[in-house]
Amino acid sequence: MNYENIPYKIIDENNITKEYKESNWKIAIGIQQTDNLKPSQYLIALSNEHIQKW
Repeated sequence: MNYENIPYKIIDENNITKEYKESNWKIAIGIQQTDNLKPSQYLIALSNEHIQKW
């Protein structure tokens, strides 16, 4: 597969809503849980900090 032809969009992190950030973190944590991995308290705190930032 030629990855150079795949369109992508650069996202300005300053214009991302809290809901969008929260959704992405929930997806990331959910993917880990499919492998029976539990998120650490540090990861939860980090995600909350990232969601509230900006």
